[in-house]
Amino acid sequence: MKTLHSKRQLAALFMPGFILGIVYVNFLVKKYPSNPEIFGDRFFSVYQNTEIIAGEFIFYLIRVRIIPFLLLLSLVFTHVRKISAALYTAWTGFSCGMMLTVAVLEKGILGCIFCLAAIFPQFLCYVPAYFIVIWYGYTFPKNRWNIQKTIFVLISMIAGILLELYVNPVILKTFLHMI
Repeated sequence: MKTLHSKRQLAALFMPGFILGIVYVNFLVKKYPSNPEIFGDRFFSVYQNTEIIAGEFIFYLIRVRIIPFLLLLSLVFTHVRKISAALYTAWTGFSCGMMLTVAVLEKGILGCIFCLAAIFPQFLCYVPAYFIVIWYGYTFPKNRWNIQKTIFVLISMIAGILLELYVNPVILKTFLHMI
């Protein structure tokens, strides 16, 4: 019963962040609807014609995937573990709300499908890894860190990076070619 209660609390942190992201884009930000960049036709065209060089792209992925993950991981082993897990969950909701709203405003349902294509398949690995770290931070001291969690999180993050490095560009280019 306590586990279900904690999961609901995490969802209760994600959803307000998600709604705030939607409200932020719709009512507070004026530049997205008038200045499309990431969902603009030019972006799609440039991405389709860009060759992804794995040796260079990996450094970008390390910077945007591993560094924030290590920051969260290090914070959940301190006295601010619960608040850092809660803030990260709310921030993730806010980011998702913003991104999906901009996608819908610029491209309609096609923007949402593009967002799904952009996170597939790597987020099948990233989400469980992040969830384990957030869950640990949120439920400590009832939940303890162990070697199984370490191995799973490490393998999941490596697999996610490899999928984002080699598989996702093919999926995105195929999707962009189809539209």
